[in-house]
Amino acid sequence: MELIKENERSANKAAAKVMMITAVIYIAILILDVVGIFDVKVSVMVVSYIISTVLLLMPTLVNLVCKNGGGWIKYFIV
Repeated sequence: MELIKENERSANKAAAKVMMITAVIYIAILILDVVGIFDVKVSVMVVSYIISTVLLLMPTLVNLVCKNGGGWIKYFIV
């Protein structure tokens, strides 16, 4: 049973890490939009960046707060 819980914890950490990497990639997309590579209004891009960053960082924050890792965390991350 402990092996299953450890596997869940490592899967939660991996998913949170992927979300952090995605947030970094989204920063690069925002910079490219400001430079003029993409044809999106900067104000729309900034609002979408803020909203998506909050949503992408929530799994990481939940993993930091709930270090024991309950069964519900995997559903929250997904």
